[in-house]
Amino acid sequence: MEHKLISGEKGPYGIYVKMVNGMYADYDIDQSYWALTKDGESLQTAVDGTVIADGDHFEIVHIKE
Repeated sequence: MEHKLISGEKGPYGIYVKMVNGMYADYDIDQSYWALTKDGESLQTAVDGTVIADGDHFEIVHIKE
C-alpha cells in the first residue's frame, strides 16, 4: 500500500481490499470483490499475509458474481 494503489479494511482474515487504482468493489453492495492470484491461481491468504519472493507474479483481479 506504499503507493496507495490499493486500499481496504482490516477484517477477521486480514486486509479486505475494496479499492484498486480508483476502482471500488464491495461484495455487500454489488457482489463484486478483488481476488489476489499468483501465477493465475487464486490464493487463500489475504494481501497482508501473502509471502512475496523474487520472480513471483501476482495479479489483483476484479470478480463480479
